[in-house]
Amino acid sequence: RIEWTEVVVRPWEADCPVADLNPSGMPPVLQVADPTALTLCEISAILGWIEDSQTTPLLMPSDPVERA
Repeated sequence: RIEWTEVVVRPWEADCPVADLNPSGMPPVLQVADPTALTLCEISAILGWIEDSQTTPLLMPSDPVERA
């Protein structure tokens, strides 16, 4: 339910745009434009943002023990 566009990158190439977005230079990177500009790096930050910005369905269990 989130609109997105996929951009295929090759992190080993010198002109890879991910190197400018993520200090580790590795995907995944998610850039969010609405409501404010936001760049998320690493899967845990991306999944956390998706989880917090949506009401249903949940990606992860609500219980912290189950999430861990």
